[in-house]
Amino acid sequence: MDIHVLRPGLTEHAGPRMFRVRGVAVDIEDFPQPWPGELAGRAAAVATVDFPAGSIALESPLNRQEQRRAGRWMHALPLDASSPPVLGDGDRPHVLALLTRVAFDRMVTLVGLARLCDASSLPRSAGDHLWRQAARQLLELRCRLMGDATTGDKWLSARSRRLNLSRPSFTGDREFRTALAASGLPEVDAWQLAALRPATGTREASLAGKSYLMNRHDRLLAEWTAAKGPVGELVPVYGADCLVRAVRRAELDLIVDQSVFQEVVR
Repeated sequence: MDIHVLRPGLTEHAGPRMFRVRGVAVDIEDFPQPWPGELAGRAAAVATVDFPAGSIALESPLNRQEQRRAGRWMHALPLDASSPPVLGDGDRPHVLALLTRVAFDRMVTLVGLARLCDASSLPRSAGDHLWRQAARQLLELRCRLMGDATTGDKWLSARSRRLNLSRPSFTGDREFRTALAASGLPEVDAWQLAALRPATGTREASLAGKSYLMNRHDRLLAEWTAAKGPVGELVPVYGADCLVRAVRRAELDLIVDQSVFQEVVR
């Protein structure tokens, strides 16, 4: 059980602290009281686009910790029945649209990377693994579109059963697009939406008169790829093997291009 305590006067998150109560693990975390309202205000300020399946935010301004909190606050129940919910009825649709966008972006990047692996000389099993992850992420996206934003892989099976959703299965881009359209979402080209850019946390370093790239894992790379742009445009220039290697070595990050996303979905 997770318990979030909203404390007046607190300025930083504190915890978690774990206890066992009658054999049940209880995590207690303290949060500043204004944080849920601030989250709701930020969410309400983000424009959304509506599809038959539901609404998706045009931006995704939440970091990983905020995503985790938002998912919990969406479904939180007050310990005192007389207390108001953490997020009001008018706030939840806006927050849900943000979390739905997060799931959409993860799905697109997984599909983009799966296609890269398929186009490279890596064993087929590498792409197969990523296609399975992309299928799982489409199921996550569908759950969120239907209003269930509970976070964590361990809950996905129970959530999908509750919503009467089955896990999709696909091993290639054509099957993925078919599954996406069947879910009430627009058919998208992951290589158009996904872009490569220099990885977060990289920096150039000089050692013994030579230049290196230091990645976010503090590994020095004597050679690296400085590509930037849509995946579909970069593959013919650099080749799939080069780009997959750059992603695996944290030289490049695969992201969803915000401007292209807005052009495609509007």
